[in-house]
Amino acid sequence: MSIYGEKLTDGHWEKLNFILSLPKGAHHFRKDNRLFIEAVLWVVLNHESWRNLPSRFGKWPAHYLRLLDWHQRKIWRSLASNQIEDQELQFLLNQIVLFCERFDQKKQQ
Repeated sequence: MSIYGEKLTDGHWEKLNFILSLPKGAHHFRKDNRLFIEAVLWVVLNHESWRNLPSRFGKWPAHYLRLLDWHQRKIWRSLASNQIEDQELQFLLNQIVLFCERFDQKKQQ
Protein backbone atom coordinates (compact mmCIF):
# COMPACT_ATOMS: atom_id res chain seq x y z
CA MET A 1 0.00 0.00 0.00
CA SER A 2 1.51 3.31 -1.00
CA ILE A 3 1.31 6.28 1.34
CA TYR A 4 2.73 8.87 -0.99
CA GLY A 5 0.72 10.30 -3.82
CA GLU A 6 1.87 13.54 -5.35
CA LYS A 7 2.83 15.84 -2.50
CA LEU A 8 4.90 18.39 -4.33
CA THR A 9 2.59 21.38 -4.18
CA ASP A 10 2.71 24.21 -6.68
CA GLY A 11 4.37 26.30 -3.97
CA HIS A 12 7.04 23.65 -3.41
CA TRP A 13 7.63 23.41 -7.12
CA GLU A 14 7.98 27.16 -7.54
CA LYS A 15 10.77 27.17 -4.94
CA LEU A 16 12.54 24.16 -6.44
CA ASN A 17 12.12 25.36 -10.00
CA PHE A 18 13.66 28.71 -9.07
CA ILE A 19 16.71 26.99 -7.53
CA LEU A 20 17.08 24.57 -10.44
CA SER A 21 16.87 27.36 -12.99
CA LEU A 22 19.70 29.42 -11.48
CA PRO A 23 22.63 29.80 -13.90
CA LYS A 24 24.90 27.37 -12.05
CA GLY A 25 22.13 24.77 -12.21
CA ALA A 26 21.16 25.31 -15.82
CA HIS A 27 23.02 22.20 -16.97
CA HIS A 28 20.53 19.97 -15.16
CA PHE A 29 17.34 21.89 -15.79
CA ARG A 30 14.75 19.93 -17.73
CA LYS A 31 11.11 20.37 -18.49
CA ASP A 32 10.22 17.16 -16.64
CA ASN A 33 12.04 17.89 -13.37
CA ARG A 34 8.78 18.02 -11.42
CA LEU A 35 7.65 14.58 -12.62
CA PHE A 36 11.13 13.20 -11.91
CA ILE A 37 11.19 14.58 -8.37
CA GLU A 38 7.67 13.26 -7.76
CA ALA A 39 8.80 9.80 -8.94
CA VAL A 40 11.79 9.89 -6.60
CA LEU A 41 9.59 10.95 -3.69
CA TRP A 42 7.12 8.16 -4.46
CA VAL A 43 9.89 5.55 -4.20
CA VAL A 44 11.58 7.13 -1.18
CA LEU A 45 8.51 7.82 0.93
CA ASN A 46 6.74 4.56 0.13
CA HIS A 47 9.91 2.49 0.67
CA GLU A 48 9.12 0.85 -2.65
CA SER A 49 11.15 -0.73 -5.39
CA TRP A 50 11.74 1.28 -8.54
CA ARG A 51 10.08 -1.55 -10.46
CA ASN A 52 6.81 -0.77 -8.66
CA LEU A 53 6.80 2.89 -9.74
CA PRO A 54 3.34 3.67 -11.18
CA SER A 55 3.28 4.13 -14.93
CA ARG A 56 1.98 7.70 -14.57
CA PHE A 57 5.57 8.67 -13.72
CA GLY A 58 7.05 7.20 -16.87
CA LYS A 59 9.80 4.62 -17.20
CA TRP A 60 11.45 3.81 -13.90
CA PRO A 61 14.97 3.06 -15.25
CA ALA A 62 15.32 6.61 -16.55
CA HIS A 63 14.30 8.08 -13.19
CA TYR A 64 16.58 5.70 -11.30
CA LEU A 65 19.61 6.58 -13.42
CA ARG A 66 18.84 10.27 -13.12
CA LEU A 67 18.54 9.94 -9.33
CA LEU A 68 22.02 8.42 -9.25
CA ASP A 69 23.37 11.14 -11.53
CA TRP A 70 21.95 13.89 -9.33
CA HIS A 71 23.33 12.12 -6.27
CA GLN A 72 26.83 11.83 -7.75
CA ARG A 73 26.75 15.50 -8.74
CA LYS A 74 25.47 16.39 -5.25
CA ILE A 75 22.39 18.12 -6.63
CA TRP A 76 20.13 16.58 -3.96
CA ARG A 77 22.43 17.76 -1.19
CA SER A 78 22.60 21.21 -2.77
CA LEU A 79 18.80 21.45 -2.96
CA ALA A 80 18.43 20.29 0.65
CA SER A 81 21.06 22.73 1.89
CA ASN A 82 19.37 25.78 0.37
CA GLN A 83 17.66 27.98 2.91
CA ILE A 84 14.14 26.91 2.01
CA GLU A 85 11.66 28.40 4.45
CA ASP A 86 9.22 25.54 3.99
CA GLN A 87 9.46 22.75 6.56
CA GLU A 88 7.51 20.23 4.50
CA LEU A 89 9.65 20.77 1.40
CA GLN A 90 12.80 20.64 3.52
CA PHE A 91 11.62 17.33 4.99
CA LEU A 92 10.97 15.88 1.52
CA LEU A 93 14.42 16.90 0.24
CA ASN A 94 16.12 15.56 3.36
CA GLN A 95 14.37 12.22 2.85
CA ILE A 96 15.86 12.00 -0.65
CA VAL A 97 19.34 12.82 0.68
CA LEU A 98 19.00 10.12 3.37
CA PHE A 99 17.81 7.62 0.76
CA CYS A 100 20.90 8.32 -1.35
CA GLU A 101 23.19 8.04 1.68
CA ARG A 102 21.67 4.65 2.54
CA PHE A 103 22.23 3.60 -1.07
CA ASP A 104 25.92 4.52 -0.69
CA GLN A 105 26.17 2.54 2.52
CA LYS A 106 24.69 -0.56 0.88
CA LYS A 107 27.13 -0.18 -2.02
CA GLN A 108 30.10 -0.10 0.37
CA GLN A 109 29.09 -3.30 2.16
